[in-house]
Amino acid sequence: MPQTKLHIERCRQKLKKQISYPVSKKLMNNSGLILLEIMLGVIILSIAMIPLIGLTITHYKEVWESRRKSTALYLAQQKLEEYKSGKKIESEEINRKIPFTDPDFADYKYKVCPLGGNTYKIEIYYHDNEQPLANLTGEIITP
Repeated sequence: MPQTKLHIERCRQKLKKQISYPVSKKLMNNSGLILLEIMLGVIILSIAMIPLIGLTITHYKEVWESRRKSTALYLAQQKLEEYKSGKKIESEEINRKIPFTDPDFADYKYKVCPLGGNTYKIEIYYHDNEQPLANLTGEIITP
């Protein structure tokens, strides 16, 4: 009976060595390689992220430009409707950039351009740009 216990104990120790020794030996031999693999993975991931960051920046610029243009179109339509509803076009508004009085639109300016007869064009500018962001043409009955 004691030989059987001794045999079982030896088999258990042998099995323990077979399971744990190769794993720990493998880790000890490849520990530098694992760090290198992690660093290489981080570098590859960083390189892959560069175009995505560029796309995100471009997207935000396009959204900002689109917002400015839609605001300019809104302002042109509001100004045209204001004149159509009966507001008189003052002589100092003709062919001059006039800032909006609303503080929310302080960066925008408008210009009223007569095209002949009762047809006028309302141009909206952002800051001091020479090119208008938006313009609308319409018939305005002047009193």
